[in-house]
Amino acid sequence: MEFCAFGTAKSKRRSWFLKPSCRNSRPRFASDTMSNRGPSRYAEETVNVTLSRRSWLGHVAGGAALLLSSEPGAPSVVAAEQLATEATATLGRFLVISDFHLDPFLGLSRDQFMTLAAAPIAHWPQLLAGQPAPQYGTDSPLALVLSSLSDAKSRVPDPDFILLPGDFLAHGWPQKYDRLAPVSHSQDPTAYHEFTTRVMTLVAARIREAFPRARVVPVLGNDDSYCGDYMIAPQSPFLQMFAEVWEPLVFDSGNNGEQVGSQRGRNSETALVSRRKFRETASRGGYYSIRLPGLSRHRLIALNTVFFAPQYSNACGDPTATPALDEFRWLEEMLAAAERDGESIWLLMHIPPGIDGFGTHRAGSPQPLWQPELTARFLQLVKRYEKTIQQAIAGHTHMDDFRLVRLDGRNVLLTKIVPAVSPIFGNNPGYQSFQYDRRDGRLINYGTYGLTLPVGPGAFAWQDEYEFTTAYPNLSLTAPSVAGLGAQILNGGSDQKSFTRYYSVSGPPTPVSSQILGCALLNTTVGEFVQCSAGVAGEK
Repeated sequence: MEFCAFGTAKSKRRSWFLKPSCRNSRPRFASDTMSNRGPSRYAEETVNVTLSRRSWLGHVAGGAALLLSSEPGAPSVVAAEQLATEATATLGRFLVISDFHLDPFLGLSRDQFMTLAAAPIAHWPQLLAGQPAPQYGTDSPLALVLSSLSDAKSRVPDPDFILLPGDFLAHGWPQKYDRLAPVSHSQDPTAYHEFTTRVMTLVAARIREAFPRARVVPVLGNDDSYCGDYMIAPQSPFLQMFAEVWEPLVFDSGNNGEQVGSQRGRNSETALVSRRKFRETASRGGYYSIRLPGLSRHRLIALNTVFFAPQYSNACGDPTATPALDEFRWLEEMLAAAERDGESIWLLMHIPPGIDGFGTHRAGSPQPLWQPELTARFLQLVKRYEKTIQQAIAGHTHMDDFRLVRLDGRNVLLTKIVPAVSPIFGNNPGYQSFQYDRRDGRLINYGTYGLTLPVGPGAFAWQDEYEFTTAYPNLSLTAPSVAGLGAQILNGGSDQKSFTRYYSVSGPPTPVSSQILGCALLNTTVGEFVQCSAGVAGEK
């Protein structure tokens, strides 16, 4: 057995590969080890250890990672192999795919829509095969949604779990339905609800088909509603449908028994939130919590942050209801219980707290993503449970971005915003896969995969967009480190060009200024954003 060293032009780093033979061993991409091997196979295949300051192997084995060196006096190959195998066993992977915005109305005539509505959903891919190819400014044809799942499966066939930050339905859902249906959604709500349910069921079924063993964790986006944009009604038929459609994917992991994940040695059903509690909170408000498979003493809280948005209107529900306050009370109970039990919390949401960069650019003034009073309440919770809340993942903006929470001058919480499958806002379709440490839940790395538009019908050639540790070799996925990226965006540092390129998944250049991008990344409240912008303007 010998050690083969390769330098990659893209990363300008050296990676060491422990292999039985060096022939044909040069990697195609720096991210190959991330994108093409499932965690269950990782130890069986070539062990790729990148010797960098943030190397996950260095984290797992400390200075012992250097045992893979071929220098004189190094331990035996057997010891090195054992060390590498133990290290890779701690590395897990999960997928995050957001903002599908499936548009089954795209390109259809009324007659075609009527045929679709009457057909079993198993026939829908064939019936929608003639939809226009995806293009900037429109939501996703079914073929784009299916191709994103197919590509994700080819890269990460056996993820520990899959996070879905919401917006399954196209923008303007009720209006698009009314343009093609013989009777409007308000005149025949039963037919409208049935069609919408079938669309949600189709997405869930295709995800389960692609990933039969993975636990799937969805949250709702602002377009996911019978009523309309930002109009999810609490304790409504839509939330009841959401809970019923997704419950099997949240709990069953493709197994028929009640011991969820037992085939993979993961947390059992007895360690997960009960189905009863899931149904109760998901159907009441679209939020719930589960234990993360593969992680001990970690819990994921799936939030419905649509209630927190300034645009939210309970137009179809009880006007006296207070869904946002009810959810915050529940969230505080969950955080208190986690602190008591020694659990770490991941947050999954659609709309992150902070400032809307594109909305701010368009309006000419800071546009908060959450209602200011709810942002303040959230910051109080983060301060109270700083040691409990580990990280957050969100969607909504359609861009590849970050948000930070800073308290008392310290950056304490990182929210990773993942790109969208839908290209409606001028972004290329994209999704991300993450590497994390199964022992402590830390995010180690992620890869972004994109589809460059325009494409011909059916010609979906997804590509490796970038890998975090390659694009930002001096950063780690922590709040203090990513704050350095925000500073570079503002001052024109070396990482600014990379960030602005990847922001839209290498789509058309964003019209949003680096000042807005950087200040939005670094600041949560309107006041902080204004102060940041004034400081940047004063330096020019």
